[in-house]
Amino acid sequence: MSTVKRIAALLVGIMAVTAPAFGFGIDDARARASERLKLEGGLGDEALDAQKYDEAIEHYSNVIAGKACGGDCGKYYFKRGLAYQGKEDCVRAVADYEKAGETLTDNGELYFHESLCHSALNQPDVALADLNKAINVNPDSMIYRVGRCIALFNKQNFAGALPDCEATLTSAPDDQKMLYAAAMSAEQTGDKAKAAKYYKHLLDLDHANAQASDGLKRVGG
Repeated sequence: MSTVKRIAALLVGIMAVTAPAFGFGIDDARARASERLKLEGGLGDEALDAQKYDEAIEHYSNVIAGKACGGDCGKYYFKRGLAYQGKEDCVRAVADYEKAGETLTDNGELYFHESLCHSALNQPDVALADLNKAINVNPDSMIYRVGRCIALFNKQNFAGALPDCEATLTSAPDDQKMLYAAAMSAEQTGDKAKAAKYYKHLLDLDHANAQASDGLKRVGG
């Protein structure tokens, strides 16, 4: 066999052996890269739980930038928002929450945390709208009801606040903050008997509570 034919035969043999392996190597590298990015999400969760917010942000950013989250990217925007909120950076947190909301349209927790940030940013009307969304998703959540009770009470919308304040008292009847909000709301809406009931309960829990004793005098309890 001539030298040229021997080299040609050798090249064919090499290509026959290595071509499939070469193709597998590319696919394997891509799979490993994708898996590595997915693992970033788990590392982000661990960092978030440990309140290592900068680490969490880095991991979640890697997942989002690498597009390893696929259809779950909203979840990672939400988690990164929580990390920003943990750093008290509500501007960036809200930006991530809004991005998350493009796909997480029925997530009450997302709306609730967004309301906390809007409240911190002195945007009470937007915060209240967030709470309305959260309660529409999960009307049985007491923490959402507490938030709306306080938001409406602070806006002096006592008629609107009272149902939420009372709802929270069904599961936490000795919550003094909610008792006072319910008592004041009832008083302001003219329901003196209900106001007296809540002021008395508050005084039973805290005999030195001047606000409760003064309120009880006002309503004639």
